[in-house]
Amino acid sequence: MSSAAKSIYIHIPFCSFACHYCDFSKTADLSADLIKDYFSALTANITANLASLSGELETVYFGGGTPGLFTSEIGGLLALLEGKIRSSTEVTMEVNPNNLKPENFSYWTSVGINRFSVGVQSFQPKALKLLTRDHGAEQTDKALQILQRSEANWSLDLIYGWHDQTLTDWKEDLERALSYKPAHVSIYNLTYEPGTPYYLREQRGVLKKSPQEIEANMYQLACQTLSANGYDHYELASWCRPGKKSRHNSKYWDLMSCVAVGSGAHGFRLDASSSFSPGVRYSYPKNLKSYMNSWQEPLLEEGRRLLDLVLEYGLVRLRTRKGLSLADLEQLAGSRLSQKLWSALTKNTKMGLHTSESHLVLPEDQWILENAYLREFHSCLEKAFKDDR
Repeated sequence: MSSAAKSIYIHIPFCSFACHYCDFSKTADLSADLIKDYFSALTANITANLASLSGELETVYFGGGTPGLFTSEIGGLLALLEGKIRSSTEVTMEVNPNNLKPENFSYWTSVGINRFSVGVQSFQPKALKLLTRDHGAEQTDKALQILQRSEANWSLDLIYGWHDQTLTDWKEDLERALSYKPAHVSIYNLTYEPGTPYYLREQRGVLKKSPQEIEANMYQLACQTLSANGYDHYELASWCRPGKKSRHNSKYWDLMSCVAVGSGAHGFRLDASSSFSPGVRYSYPKNLKSYMNSWQEPLLEEGRRLLDLVLEYGLVRLRTRKGLSLADLEQLAGSRLSQKLWSALTKNTKMGLHTSESHLVLPEDQWILENAYLREFHSCLEKAFKDDR
């Protein structure tokens, strides 16, 4: 683990339409003045953080919102990082199918975007309508054909667990996705986040969550289908062709320092000046105007403890094929505490971890139950801290 930040997340909150299930920082206000003011603040935010980025960047990620609404603005932001980006840097941008046109794609690749994450979500008209997506199946087909003909590295996102979805619906979406041969596939179960229109409709009984058993069956179907087609399941929601994992997202799962800029963005840095420090987490306001007025003073997470950092490590690594590493724990929390935690985890029969001298791995078919296992991890961690006093 390194405290040096070699990755940056850049949030672009603008959307042509705000999907009703999304609770990220976003706006469908595309007025020229707001866009100009936001990118001006974002430019200053990136410039102020250049010193926090160590040497050559390993990953850059444009998330949203819908970064794919923009061309020259993206090029302008990448120009700020020009001295830190190399040919080996993974530069990802999220796009929607209706943004991915030949002229846009040509521009993006010319300024250094070399990986695309496409928000397909579903190939079925009824699902796209229900999810309030503003693209259709025909646009999706045209967009994915552009990527198929290119040499770009690209990922495809799908959502499952939507209202009245059947296993047959889900099987069809998986098969359609595989027909385009993406390098990477991510799947996400639909959640009803407080404050979203979807949440309000669910509270009124207009929409219903899929039963947990059906969602579990859908997840298992994805595991079986994607693995049978040569995809490596390396994280709870992520599958890839050999060598095509998301290097940027892997930074989060490996608990590496990452600079973040933009409305609603969350950053993290380990503290190299202090042994066994809980690290620093910071964020920016989700409201655009609040962000533009106060980006100079990100919100710091107060009262962090070493226990919080180790718990976060468990949270992100229990959902991966790597699992928990004894060496990582010793680097985070010291040998004595780590050995006590390791002993407690190996004796915990509820977790059913696959064990070796240096790693503890949760079986793949249990990743979907990560919250239950995280509670067990938390219990073992608190016991280890108590015994270490």
